[in-house]
Amino acid sequence: MKHHTKHLGTYFLVVAIAMFFSGASAFAQGRSAGHGSAGSSHGNGNLSGMTGASKSSASGPKTPGDLLQQNTNLSAKLQPLLPSATTVADASAGFKNLGQFVSAVHVSHNLGIPFDALKCTELGGGFCTPITTAKGMSLGKAISTLKPDVDASKEAGIATKQAHGDMSAPKN
Repeated sequence: MKHHTKHLGTYFLVVAIAMFFSGASAFAQGRSAGHGSAGSSHGNGNLSGMTGASKSSASGPKTPGDLLQQNTNLSAKLQPLLPSATTVADASAGFKNLGQFVSAVHVSHNLGIPFDALKCTELGGGFCTPITTAKGMSLGKAISTLKPDVDASKEAGIATKQAHGDMSAPKN
């Protein structure tokens, strides 16, 4: 009986740990990652709150592509900042929210970083051609990686302000 009780106690401990981590994971998914200071995605957490998350469902948040399709004024403003053969909808694929995407577009344009290189560095290997196993990183770190001679924090801040301005403009 003592041996059976020990296994039962272990079972409950494992279940409790699993429940704890699944709850922590669900909590983390509800929050936007990468906001804060220079090493963060964009230096300002308000951008993701103004937009949708990357997973779209009938009742859930909209993807940046969905939001850009609805806001043709913003799409028209961003299109000239992207490579000529790239649509705004295609370029926004993979970004967690509209603010993250718009900031990346501005950084690419402002610093002369090819958008595809910035997207690959920021989002990770699944968005690289060819696909790699590289991990993604914050916008600030991506800037530092691709343009080590610039003040990444300052440039991310500038792009964040530009993104705020773009997204605050009246929609169609």
